[in-house]
Amino acid sequence: MRFHAHNIPHTQAEIAAAGNDALRLKPKSIWWQGNEYEAYPYEITGLAATSDGSQPTPRLSVANLSNLVSSLCLTFNDMVQAKVRVHDTFAKYLDAANFPEGNALADASQERVQVFYIDSKSTETNSVVEFQLCTPFDLQGQQLPSRQIHGLCTWCIRGWYRSGRGCDYSGGACFDKDDKPIDDPALDVCGGRVSSCKKRFGDAQPLAFGGFPGSNLLGR
Repeated sequence: MRFHAHNIPHTQAEIAAAGNDALRLKPKSIWWQGNEYEAYPYEITGLAATSDGSQPTPRLSVANLSNLVSSLCLTFNDMVQAKVRVHDTFAKYLDAANFPEGNALADASQERVQVFYIDSKSTETNSVVEFQLCTPFDLQGQQLPSRQIHGLCTWCIRGWYRSGRGCDYSGGACFDKDDKPIDDPALDVCGGRVSSCKKRFGDAQPLAFGGFPGSNLLGR
C-alpha cells in the first residue's frame, strides 16, 4: 500500500468540469519515483530523532474505512513486522506527472527515507487502527553503536580474520601477532593493527581494516 494524507486542492477547471461540485471529485494522488500514492487518511507521530542515542518509537494511525485495515489485520497477523517506509521530499522535486505542464525540477533522488516495522497493534475501532512502530534495530534486538570505536580491527577481535566477514584477506603471506613474516600458515595470526593490514595487502592497496585509526592518538 502506498498512500499520503496531504490536502491537494483542485483547480477551478477541475471543479467546473465536476459541475461546480467539489465533493464529487476524488482526492488527488501523488506520484513519486513512478509510483502512485493514493490519498488516504492517516497520521504518524513520534518521528523526531533524539540526542541520547535512543531510537524513535512512532505511532501510525490509519483510518479503518470499510473495515479495510481490520481485514488486513485478520489476514496478516495484525500486520506485525510489516515494513513501513516514510518518504520525505519537497513538492518541487515530485514527478512530472503531478503537474499539468510537467516539472523540469523533478528529481527522484531528492528524498529522505525512514524505515520502521510494525511492532504491535495498539488500538482498533470501527474508525481507526493504531500501530506501534519500531526501528529495524529494535526488531533485531540490536543496540547502537554495535561496534566500539577504537584503533584495533573489529574483524580481528571477533575472530573473522580471513573469514570473508569484514576481513577478505586470502593471500599467501603469513605473519605472527607482531607482524613478523612466518612460513607456517597454521601460525598465521593477525595483530589487528593498521600495520598488520598493510603487511598483508600492501601500503598502496585498499585495506579491509575494521577499526578506526583516527581514534588512536598514538597511532601505529
